[in-house]
Amino acid sequence: MDILSEVRVVFTLKNALEDVYLVGNCEKLGNWNPRNGVRLFKLDGIHCSITPIKLLKNSKLEYKYVSYVNGVFIWETINNRKLTPKSNLLLQDTFNSSISYHDYSQKHFEKCQRASVDISTFNITSESFIIVSMHLPVKISKQSGTWKVLDNNSPWHSQLYSAVKDKLNFLWLGFPGFEVPEEDQSEITQLLSNYHCVPVFIPNNTLHFHSAYCDNFLFKIFNNALDIRNPMVHEHDTQQWEGYKILNILFSDALFNIYLNQIVWIHGIELFLLPSFISRKVKDSMNIGFYLHRPFPSSEIFRVLPHKITILNALCSCDVIGFQIFEHASHFITSCKRILEVESKTSKDGYTCLSYFGRDITVYIGHVGILPEKIVEVQKMIGYEDKLNEIKVDLKNKFVIFSLDHVNPLAGLTLKMETIKKLCKDKRIANNVIFLQVLIPNMQFKSIIEQIVNGADEVNRCQGREVVRIIVKDITLQERYAYMEASSGLIVGSIREGLCLLPFEYLCIKRYQNSGILLSEFAGSSRTLSSPFKVNPFSIDALESGILKLINSSPAKSRLDKDLAYIHTKTTLHWALSFLSQVKISEKNTSKYQYVPIGMGDTLRVMAIPKDFFKLDEYQVLCAYKNRKNRVLFFDVEGTLLNFIKDKDSFQPSNKILSALEDLCSDLKNTIVTITGRERSILNKWFSKVNNLSMAAEYGAYIKINSNNWESFVGEPANWKECSKQIIESYVQRTEGSFIIVKECSVVFNYRDTDSGFAQWQAKDLVLNLENLLNLEDCEILEGDKFVEVRPKNIDKGTTMCRVLQKIYKTKGKVDFVFTIGDDASDEKMFKMIKKLKKKHCEWLSPDAKIFSCTFGMKPSEAMYYFLNADEVLKLMELLSASGKRTHSLGNLVSKHSNYHFTTVNVNSLSRKRKDFDSPDITEIFSPNFNT
Repeated sequence: MDILSEVRVVFTLKNALEDVYLVGNCEKLGNWNPRNGVRLFKLDGIHCSITPIKLLKNSKLEYKYVSYVNGVFIWETINNRKLTPKSNLLLQDTFNSSISYHDYSQKHFEKCQRASVDISTFNITSESFIIVSMHLPVKISKQSGTWKVLDNNSPWHSQLYSAVKDKLNFLWLGFPGFEVPEEDQSEITQLLSNYHCVPVFIPNNTLHFHSAYCDNFLFKIFNNALDIRNPMVHEHDTQQWEGYKILNILFSDALFNIYLNQIVWIHGIELFLLPSFISRKVKDSMNIGFYLHRPFPSSEIFRVLPHKITILNALCSCDVIGFQIFEHASHFITSCKRILEVESKTSKDGYTCLSYFGRDITVYIGHVGILPEKIVEVQKMIGYEDKLNEIKVDLKNKFVIFSLDHVNPLAGLTLKMETIKKLCKDKRIANNVIFLQVLIPNMQFKSIIEQIVNGADEVNRCQGREVVRIIVKDITLQERYAYMEASSGLIVGSIREGLCLLPFEYLCIKRYQNSGILLSEFAGSSRTLSSPFKVNPFSIDALESGILKLINSSPAKSRLDKDLAYIHTKTTLHWALSFLSQVKISEKNTSKYQYVPIGMGDTLRVMAIPKDFFKLDEYQVLCAYKNRKNRVLFFDVEGTLLNFIKDKDSFQPSNKILSALEDLCSDLKNTIVTITGRERSILNKWFSKVNNLSMAAEYGAYIKINSNNWESFVGEPANWKECSKQIIESYVQRTEGSFIIVKECSVVFNYRDTDSGFAQWQAKDLVLNLENLLNLEDCEILEGDKFVEVRPKNIDKGTTMCRVLQKIYKTKGKVDFVFTIGDDASDEKMFKMIKKLKKKHCEWLSPDAKIFSCTFGMKPSEAMYYFLNADEVLKLMELLSASGKRTHSLGNLVSKHSNYHFTTVNVNSLSRKRKDFDSPDITEIFSPNFNT
């Protein structure tokens, strides 16, 4: 089926039951089989198809809606509905009623499409997923000689596992927690398969270096807590980085043992390189999502990382990258802009995207959330009520302020203890107040535990009673929820924390009774909850005031209502479905693009390249060039014929370039055009020695054909040039490193050598001022790569190409060979124009004209072909000039000016049949009928 003959239809249905399927007389609608039909999902009381259904344009369709109730399909009793889709359509039906409304409005269609993208009930239950994290959501233990599977009470692993285990088709890939003897690996793999889990077995040596890299370096950088005294900042340990890479490779190998075109969802800083390793292995494009549970550091901190470019490029192999809050996503986007020089934009469905080498990478923002029903399950377990009653009896008549922290330097434990000491000295703590602090031990930070325990003993001795109780233990979920239910307040004093679910759990357990929370403003949940009292934990005075407020007041009911509604709707299941839906929506467009890993090793990037984009074959060009009578060749100058230069006064093109151009110009069948943004004087200086060379200066504002006089295609700049000059000069004064270029008919603000962030800000402000102050009927403002240019309207390389071809047509007749080459955004205008000429059957072109448009490197482009480097351009120029002088064998087409030897034609290509180059893929057929 031709993709161009399809239209997209969004079906909406009123007055239906919960489960509804759309079925009809085509494959997309299940061929009247409800089980193969399209399931509709409920949104604001109306059922709708989540993504537009692609149907054949003008096809005769019949369809019905089917309800699914108690395992039975109930069909509509009315006659078959009929539809002949003519274009994109929003269809509004009523169940079991002939009432139907067809809306072909593109505005309404796009609005409905955007709304459907945002919902979390996307039909992904039929999809298959691989979830990848460093650790599995379950843990294994050997008891009495038998391996057992136990729950892993981790912050998010067990939450996500509980949310999806009965709802999605998934496999979870991860490390079982310790090095498993080889003889036990098969048994453990079989055991874990019953839990949808696949273990990755890692040697202790690799695990040691990987953990050292994560704990000593990544953990601190990603929490904005880098210690400049850390020797790793100055002398990075290569072994640790290699261990980090090897572990990611082991995960990559394990993933491909189970990969069957599933969506892949990767989690955590431990696996940053995994998207890159799996992208370079798979032949077909993969659909990859990545979620970062930790904060993302500011760009200034992240730049310290020696492998920052490698990590960012690896992350950008994904389709969706998720963060908990906007602040973390903003830091990531800024780092990509500053380090990779990629820009961000907003998609039609409202998501922020990175424009990365032809691909749009979606930046997702959404908090993990909790499962309220799981808390209820724990509270109903045997032993919970006994534990709760025991705690209540022990702490009877006490105002309990509860805290639970993993022992590490970012938990803010010492700051909290100092605050409690200060409060107790001032006698502002009532006799019935007790601070219950649970410490989940970490042997790496024994000194912190000792410091907190000693501080608690000091406070208790000073007061002559128990004010602070320390429990050093990894408590169970039952104990945790029991302590929360028995307490009167909660303190989360972390100085940096990404995932922070304690306030969610506490509010869910306490609801409206004694539900005060003192929450660090550096915890991730501080951006999502409104009822907690928020505090800067670095300020002892602020902590002190916050604790007194926690004791003496309660949060407003309206804020509690808002938070409880958020907690019960934005659950872990909602987060998982929402994220996976976005990954599915962001699926790569394999019908139009090929997704190619470019680069080696740590520099690998995944680019989207049009499927009709190939490396230029010299033999193909030679065959097309031969026996043509009216050829036109357009050459960009800087970046193509010449390397980029900054000092225009000290540069001259090489003799090889000049000789090749002269040889091509000496053939009367050729018109050779150099086209650039430089001024006429520069082109005259560079190419005055080349006879019969045509030149276009300032993108075509001035054109000289076959060494004749320059012809101007612009009028007098009038007032806009002087005005824009004054405005740009004021911005140059305030932007260090920028400079102004005043050409004959344009003015340029160039900020190539400035701080990119500040200069981009200045450039955007400059554009706004220019738009407000200039008469844009006479001029236009062009935003390019590191420059802003004000120039006459309708002057670009595409328009210039048309003018040149029209002149050649009038003087020499129809053009039968067109070759264009360039390397930057301005040249894309030429490539786009030549496609338009081809499509419109331009009268300037011969019916059998051969067309070639070329750029440099595999990258997103309007060009048909690409070169790998500038040497290949010179080589082709010499081949063409030599082939036009006299009959040569293909193996001896070397210009007399060449001072080196090279292979002119790929030997394998000599065996190709001539007819291959007369096929529609290579020969462009045009009929004379073009109207500009």
